[in-house]
Amino acid sequence: MGIIDTGTSALYMHPLDALAIHSAISGVVELTDDSYAIPCVTQSKLSITINGFPFDVDPRDIVANPIGSGICYSSIVSDPERRPGEMVIGTAFLKNVYFTLDVTRDRIGFAKLR
Repeated sequence: MGIIDTGTSALYMHPLDALAIHSAISGVVELTDDSYAIPCVTQSKLSITINGFPFDVDPRDIVANPIGSGICYSSIVSDPERRPGEMVIGTAFLKNVYFTLDVTRDRIGFAKLR
């Protein structure tokens, strides 16, 4: 389950989900405030599957503000208010897809970028 939030740049998820994703990123550092730092030029791939359809996220979009020499905050944020498998999906994901809002049918659609 996910919440679409065009007002945030990050992907907020349960701490165990964030840990699982960050464990696959080379050079990751867990910071003391449950956030993560990753190399600013990471090539690690992230794919988010929605209703059985995988959507790739450009590695540059999981990199947030720089912390220091070649290290940046991760856009994948640990959020203890989220349940496992639940995410708040921000522009780090949304800029990698086309999405439509159908208010008459109360649904959202996604398509891969060309």
